[in-house]
Amino acid sequence: MIVSKLTDAHRAAAVQKAVAGRRTRSAFKNRLRRGGISLGQVMHKAETDPALARMRLSELLQALPAVGKLGAGDVMNQLGIAPTRRLGTLTDRQRTALLEKFDPAYIQSMDRLPSSQGSQSPRRASPPTTLERP
Repeated sequence: MIVSKLTDAHRAAAVQKAVAGRRTRSAFKNRLRRGGISLGQVMHKAETDPALARMRLSELLQALPAVGKLGAGDVMNQLGIAPTRRLGTLTDRQRTALLEKFDPAYIQSMDRLPSSQGSQSPRRASPPTTLERP
């Protein structure tokens, strides 16, 4: 495998992008810690923000008031979520389980939205009726 060398301009751009991502993640963790934003709002924002999508779930849970490192590990273990999981790679089931545990009000607010605005998966059509044979 051949690895191309970065020019100084490309290297500087990569450093700036990395710093911006760390600042974004830090700002959201601080807002969560202070109560300025809910866990559901952070998870929703992570769907469109690549910097947040790269944040480890354990870091985010540790930023919640009264959770800490051990509590985050315990919760992730109870819910069957790997400790290295990132926000952008969570399944719908894992997201729902986390929100039910830490932010049930967010789930209730999503249930009140019309289906076109909610982030719920599309509903399955009703099963086909049995066909009559001639």
